[in-house]
Amino acid sequence: MRGERMLVGEGLACTNEGMRIAHDIVSELKEQLAEELLTLLDGWDQTDAAAQVGLRQPDISLMRAGQLERFSVARLLRMIANQGYHIEIALKPIKRPTVTRERPSGSVQRYDRLGHPVVLDDEEE
Repeated sequence: MRGERMLVGEGLACTNEGMRIAHDIVSELKEQLAEELLTLLDGWDQTDAAAQVGLRQPDISLMRAGQLERFSVARLLRMIANQGYHIEIALKPIKRPTVTRERPSGSVQRYDRLGHPVVLDDEEE
């Protein structure tokens, strides 16, 4: 652990690697949430889409370009919820992470009005 900073709190130890993994998960989650929000706004011009979710047109342009630095996960969740969607978060334990080296991950699943999972075009391949 030479050269690695160790943070201890609430009984958990976090290394720089752990912080990087957490940052990666948040970035991945932001990308997925933005993709879902943009799917909900598909077919709308930027001005109308911005008005629908309470943003300015340049913010929609940034989101469509994948520039998500100005959007927090909480902000994206609020915009999706304001479109009439419930938000569910599931926490699943990693099976013995020290043995399997399974990395934590995040995912987003949208459901239609009947409760069926929506499959995006790129997931069907």
